[in-house]
Amino acid sequence: MKELDPIQTINTTLSLWWITAIAIIVGGLLGLGFSFWHRPIYEATARFYVNVDISKYGDRNITERDEDLALAGIQDTLWSNEVLQAIAQESQSQKLPVNMTTLIHDATTERGNAYWYLRYRSSDPSVARNFVNIWAQQGYSALLTRMADHQLVDYVKFTPPTLASLPTAPVEYGRNKIMIAGAVLGLISGIFVSNLLASRVRQ
Repeated sequence: MKELDPIQTINTTLSLWWITAIAIIVGGLLGLGFSFWHRPIYEATARFYVNVDISKYGDRNITERDEDLALAGIQDTLWSNEVLQAIAQESQSQKLPVNMTTLIHDATTERGNAYWYLRYRSSDPSVARNFVNIWAQQGYSALLTRMADHQLVDYVKFTPPTLASLPTAPVEYGRNKIMIAGAVLGLISGIFVSNLLASRVRQ
């Protein structure tokens, strides 16, 4: 197998520059077409402030494992069947295009420092905002109920959720990025094709 000669590859690409130029233009146009076909995705985020009240521990030494187990109850509640069913009913009453399949695929929770983040993605920014706010409100109601029923440890403290605002910028499939990606792929393809044609001519 013949080794790649970088100098020869560059010279060949420059001598057949029009092939690479056409490939870049075609790649960029294909990226533009894809951006119109594939709608951008928006993400809305609501959040809870959650912490562990060490004073409730008394003389006990709190461990990281104790804290993780306590905070895991928050996530379990947010994904509990009663919360999911309440979300489904409220989403249906607001005529949101959300079902269990899209919920599992497009909804996520994330713990960061003293916050739990609820995120939802949709091609419609208003759907993303409205759904995640329903989730936050239903989740908060369930947390209060479980705390009152002693299903959550009493040293976990949380506040009402900060509701999501309407997302204004997509998190996926930005048109400019797709066009650039298409142009880069065109550049690579142009270099490959021009050197392939040149090698066949030499043979």
